Amino acid sequence: MIKRLRIKFIIIAFSAVLLILGLIVTIMNVSNYSRVRDDADSKLQELYNAGGSYFLKNRWSVINEDTGLANGQEINNRMMKTLINYQGDDSMDQRPGDDFPDPFADKDKDDIAKTIFVTFIKVKSNDTLYRQSSSQSLTEDSMYSMYEATLSTGYSNGYVDKYWRYYHISNEQGDDFVLMVDNSTQIFNSRNFLKSSLLISATGLLAFLMIIVVGSYIIFKPVEEAYLKQKRFISNAAHELKTPLTIISANNEVEEMLLGENEQTHAITKQVSKLTGMVNSLTKLALLEENYKLEKTEKFQIDEAVLDVVDSYSQKFKERKLDIITDVKPNIIYDGDEGLFRVLVSILLDNAFKYSIKYIKVNVSKEVDKIIISISNDSDDLADGAHPELFERFYRTENKRASNIQGSGIGLSIAYEIVMVHKGKITAEASNNVYTIKVVL
Repeated sequence: MIKRLRIKFIIIAFSAVLLILGLIVTIMNVSNYSRVRDDADSKLQELYNAGGSYFLKNRWSVINEDTGLANGQEINNRMMKTLINYQGDDSMDQRPGDDFPDPFADKDKDDIAKTIFVTFIKVKSNDTLYRQSSSQSLTEDSMYSMYEATLSTGYSNGYVDKYWRYYHISNEQGDDFVLMVDNSTQIFNSRNFLKSSLLISATGLLAFLMIIVVGSYIIFKPVEEAYLKQKRFISNAAHELKTPLTIISANNEVEEMLLGENEQTHAITKQVSKLTGMVNSLTKLALLEENYKLEKTEKFQIDEAVLDVVDSYSQKFKERKLDIITDVKPNIIYDGDEGLFRVLVSILLDNAFKYSIKYIKVNVSKEVDKIIISISNDSDDLADGAHPELFERFYRTENKRASNIQGSGIGLSIAYEIVMVHKGKITAEASNNVYTIKVVL
């Protein structure tokens, strides 16, 4: 049990750190990617504001749209700015000998010089396509292919050829601009940042896992010691109680033989039987908690085992005039401890028998690779919803009917441990005065 708690603690702690660290890494990398994208968009906006060229001395090639190649004709920046009716910022300094202001007078010239760009402008007034590029590696075909790809996307901005950020816009007089900047260096840096952050995070998580595994032994040591003391107390108490109970029972039988059965001897027999059942249950519970791994399993038919246990209760059901409704699918094979499974079904049937009013339903089915056993009965004074507290040892419901029903409150605790031993799940819930315990194996 302590081992299960320690494993749960490690899983929860590790999952929490993983979630928080994953969130931090995601935010960092999304922010970094957004910054890379925004920087590229800022350069594209500056390029458009400058009339499509970072360099005033560069020339524009006239492009044959049938071939995508330059036809040998060129115009200078002054002519292009006239064609697109470029309006520069008069507040900027002008370069000597130029008729147009320098839009990058207050920018880092080294940064501008490193920016690789390609600009296509389809001038409306003469229906001519022009191109200017600072790239030394791109061929004319590849530049024109990128241009066509940007037009085919239908978006005003995005990425083309993986690393080129583009901006597609028209000015007031209808000239069509397609501007592209090479963003490969920034994208590679962003990816390296992602890899580094993931590697550092993985290393940190591994270190945290090692610390939390070692720390869990220290954290749970006092709990384990207290739990072992409790188990020893229960085991010793159960052992010590067996002898006096046996003596009391024997003396009571002798008195009944000599004086006959009376009200006092009947009450003693009833209480001894109750205490004996509680002692046996405590012993069984302690054994289950101590040896929670199945040492030996075998395949058996669950449907036959359930129907066999139900049949053993048939006389009790008749005496209380309870209807037993079974819906057990045949040929359901399970690999487990058949003896413990029969105890589980017996406990659940006994619990339903005690609290039912008119009927008990037993359902056994298989869904994909899961076996589902549910036992339900009509009841009263039980609030709708899940009731995990019913599996706590010595728990008894506080309604009036429960106070008149014999029991130690250990049965469902044993059922819970049997299910845990088989690595299953058990739940209890009530709805519209119908109480159901479901086991999934």
